Amino acid sequence: MSPTRTRGLLCAIGGCLAWGFSGTCAQYLLSECGMPSLTLTTIRALSAGPILLALCALRGSPADIRGMFGSPRDAFHMLFFGFMGIFLAQITYLETIAHTNAGTATMLGCLSTVMLLAVVCVRDWRRPRIVEAIGIAMAVAATWFISVADDPSTLAISPEGLALGFACAATITIYTLQSKPLMARWGSMPVVAVGMVIGGICCAAVAVPNWHFPPLDLGGWAALIVMVVIGTCTSYSLFFQAILDLSPVEVGMLSVVEPVSATFFSVVWLGTVFTLANYLGFALMVGMVILIALAGEDEPSS
Repeated sequence: MSPTRTRGLLCAIGGCLAWGFSGTCAQYLLSECGMPSLTLTTIRALSAGPILLALCALRGSPADIRGMFGSPRDAFHMLFFGFMGIFLAQITYLETIAHTNAGTATMLGCLSTVMLLAVVCVRDWRRPRIVEAIGIAMAVAATWFISVADDPSTLAISPEGLALGFACAATITIYTLQSKPLMARWGSMPVVAVGMVIGGICCAAVAVPNWHFPPLDLGGWAALIVMVVIGTCTSYSLFFQAILDLSPVEVGMLSVVEPVSATFFSVVWLGTVFTLANYLGFALMVGMVILIALAGEDEPSS
C-alpha cells in the first residue's frame, strides 16, 4: 500500500470519527446548555479559522492563501465556498441536530450521496444503473424509517428537522463538488482555513444582533473546545485531505463511519433513544452509501 493511500485511509476514518463525535458535542451544547446554533457556528468557525491559518503559516503557506484572491474568479470561488461550504453547511447541520439529534442529523446528511449520483446522471445524460436505482430506493426507505416512530403514520421528527436535514445534504453536495478543484490547486488546509474565516464572518453578521452565550459548566466548556479543535480543525483537515488522496469510491464507503459514530456517541453519552424503525433506517442508509460507492461512479469534477 502506497504512503499516499495509507494517509488517505487514516485521514478519512479519523476525520469521520471526529466529525461524528463533534455532532454529539453539538447536541449536548444545543439541548443541555441552551446555546443557540448561530452562536455555536460563529464560535466554531471563527475559532477554528485562525488556528488553521496559524498552522498554514507554520507550514509556509501564506503565499498560497494570498494567491486564492489573486483574481476575481478565484476570489469568487473562495467566497462561495466559505458561504456555502462552511456557513450554510454548518448552520443547517446544527439546526438539524437542534430539531432532531446528532445521529439522525448525520444520517440525513448521507442523502448527499444520492444527490451526487443525481448530478452524475444529469451530467452524463443517463438513467441510474440497476445497482444505483436500488441504492436510491434504499435511501428513500431509510429516510422514511428514520422519520417515523413505531407508528408508521406518525413522524418521529418534526417537519422542520426533516427539511433541514435535506438542506444539510444539499449543502454537502454543493461544497463537495466545488471544494476538490480548490484544494487541488491551493491545498486542503489553506482552503479550509480561509473558508472557516469567511463562513464565521457570515455567521457573525447574522448572529451578533441577537447574540446569546449561555453560562457553561466544565462539561460545556470541554464540549465546546472539543468541537473547535477536534470536531472542526481536525475533522475538516483530515477529511478534505482524504478527498485528495483517495478515489470517490473509497471516500464514499469510509464516510459511513461518521453517522455510525455519531449515533453511537449519542446513545452512549447522551442516552438518546432510537426506535427499531430508526435503527433499520440507519442500517439502510449505511448500506445505500456502500452500494452506491461500489457502483464505482466518480463524482463530477465541476
